[in-house]
Amino acid sequence: PIKKIERVYVSGPLSGKNPEEVQENVKMASDIGLKIMNKGHLSLVPHFNTPWDGHLDYEDFMRLDLDIIKNWASAIYFIGPSPGSLRELKCAKDHNLTIFTSLEEIHDVTKK
Repeated sequence: PIKKIERVYVSGPLSGKNPEEVQENVKMASDIGLKIMNKGHLSLVPHFNTPWDGHLDYEDFMRLDLDIIKNWASAIYFIGPSPGSLRELKCAKDHNLTIFTSLEEIHDVTKK
């Protein structure tokens, strides 16, 4: 049987109480995205758009993120709740995407 390769949008908190917490959130999302890629899938980690911060407002980021979910993603990996990630999760549910909450749920397509 052919194993389906998923296009996984990694959704989770970005903001934090201090710069260190923001960096922890980015690292967590990045680590998850890499593990998804290592299982043979495609992942997109929107946390890497942070260099645009200050040039775009929150709703611009959300417009971009929700469009990616609607038009690119086949699945979403939900790390945990934040105002933005809850909106992303709702969008994923509205578009009947697969929702993952642990890496164990994601099949490895690199193994024969």
